[in-house]
Amino acid sequence: SNDGGTTFTKLNNGQSILAPGKAPLGEWTKQVIGTPFVVNMPDGSLRLYHCAKDGPKSEMNIGVVVSLTGEIEPDCWTTLS
Repeated sequence: SNDGGTTFTKLNNGQSILAPGKAPLGEWTKQVIGTPFVVNMPDGSLRLYHCAKDGPKSEMNIGVVVSLTGEIEPDCWTTLS
């Protein structure tokens, strides 16, 4: 927001930018994904760190996807290589 955090604009028409179990997050995120944390990198890219797991008997893991352009649209994200 431009007013000190009192108003916000929904991005991506209020829809999720990534979906559990689908690319680029991968199959291992199919049960749940949460605790997102976005880091602005010095080169202008974004890194989105998250927790996820693939089923009720699996343990929670940490993953990361990157937007090389710094945009947040769903097709901007890829796995970090």
